[in-house]
Amino acid sequence: MKEHPILFSGEMVRAILEGRKTQTRRPMAPQPPEGHWWAETEAEQRLAAEYYPSTHGRGCPYGIPGDHLWVRETFILEETDEVPTDGHPYREMEEPGEFGRLLVPHYRATEPEPHIVPLGLSDDYDDRTRWCPSIHMPRWASRITLEVADVRVERVQDITDDDAWEEGAWWWRHDDAAGPPFYVRKGYNIECFSELWDTIYAKRGLGWDANSWVWVVEFRHTEEA
Repeated sequence: MKEHPILFSGEMVRAILEGRKTQTRRPMAPQPPEGHWWAETEAEQRLAAEYYPSTHGRGCPYGIPGDHLWVRETFILEETDEVPTDGHPYREMEEPGEFGRLLVPHYRATEPEPHIVPLGLSDDYDDRTRWCPSIHMPRWASRITLEVADVRVERVQDITDDDAWEEGAWWWRHDDAAGPPFYVRKGYNIECFSELWDTIYAKRGLGWDANSWVWVVEFRHTEEA
């Protein structure tokens, strides 16, 4: 069993924690050449996920069934002497800081404003939290571990309505850009997923209309952190 880091947005982190998301799709890099229709059957799709060359080596960079994924998300570390009692991970520093001897992570997805700010700010009245990008999260600070259940490759437009439901995208879509998201009845899940996909990948030339090849990773949330 190997471990692999994976980044998720705040909305997708909440979907995982609420049990609404059990799949993720990520563009293959590099993309197979045009006309390279080498994964037509389920067996071929899974074989390609295990052996096709990628920028990370050979096979899916998110592992194979049985591997674990540890989630990186937007966070901030707090210096404190209080040991968390709610299951938060924490780490003891070699030398105590100004506010304590422990580092305790907070997560933007579920703690939108814990008011943790660095020292030496030019504006003493600005107490907004200075969040750290998810890419910088260390392994020990991750609170979510996922077990890979299945890996395959397919075109992004091959997603089914049921799979789009498992992507958690049906919660994301809303009619009014300023309004809250809401549940969408089945039959519209692919539309919701395509909109979400474009917000992430269209600017990279891998939008929905490009119909890129993707790694499809199915997972289950484990208790291990």
